[in-house]
Amino acid sequence: MAKKHKDITTRAERQASYAVKQKAREKELQDKAEETPEVELIQDEPIEKDMGEMYYMGPTSFSELDQLKETREQAAQVRSVTYDTQDLVWNILNHPMMPAEEKAKAIQSVGSEFGARVTKAAKPIKKDLDILVIEAILAADKRNSKPLEFIGDFISKAKLTAGAENALDDSQFALVRSDGEKKERKYPIHDKAHVRNALARAAQMMAEGGEAAADAKAAMPKIRAAAKKMGIEMSMEKDNNAILIEKDANGDWRWIGWVSNNFIDWDGDIIAEDAHKEYVGWLDKNPDMYPASTTWHMPEMVRKNAVDFATYESGFLIMSG
Repeated sequence: MAKKHKDITTRAERQASYAVKQKAREKELQDKAEETPEVELIQDEPIEKDMGEMYYMGPTSFSELDQLKETREQAAQVRSVTYDTQDLVWNILNHPMMPAEEKAKAIQSVGSEFGARVTKAAKPIKKDLDILVIEAILAADKRNSKPLEFIGDFISKAKLTAGAENALDDSQFALVRSDGEKKERKYPIHDKAHVRNALARAAQMMAEGGEAAADAKAAMPKIRAAAKKMGIEMSMEKDNNAILIEKDANGDWRWIGWVSNNFIDWDGDIIAEDAHKEYVGWLDKNPDMYPASTTWHMPEMVRKNAVDFATYESGFLIMSG
């Protein structure tokens, strides 16, 4: 009876044999790839047939254009200072002749000057919150209204002669005041056209400042109420928005949003309730690890603000800042 021969190859021999075979296989695949002609993939039809083209909503007046240019210039200056600072820090860290203590002092000096240069380059870009709200309302209204409606607005405003305006009741104006002898009425809001006009005019007056700005702010509650009544408003219903803007007990503006929940999303994923609660508890113990709320309209206008409140209620992770 013949005996079976045992495999007496060593581990090193097996590895060497495998390496030779692997190289041969790789060469074979490479040769095939070189022989295969390039094939141009032609897509007969676009995948998204119903997706409309997205247009950049650029400035529509010289004042808006000037503001945009100023913002971009400031952003470019800040980026330039940031890049220069990064280069200086890199040079300091990699300097072969500079001791560690001297490097630390040099980096601290660069950091201090970085703050001063950024402050100088980026003048504060502040805009009244009421103006931002008005602009958002008008933009949303313009997107959702038909062109013919704005033609009707033009005709309606043209019809309001001095006599017709005098015939309007005081309740049809957003601002009415009297010193006993003379009555002053501003911002007619008796129809949709004039409500739109009142919103735009109020924003313009607020931007200019002075007494006219104070009048515009005083008229805003009635203008907003009339706008909402006529459908010129941004919905803040929970079904449509995950962010609310409210004033707190101190009168400061805050955002409140639900950033996550324990329901199955479109991808079939879910974050459990226990995981949400564990995360909130961890944030309470590590407040310095709160996430940042990032808002932006354009890349040059990014704003980051730290979240300072988090809780979990009825399936939703709620945060505020």
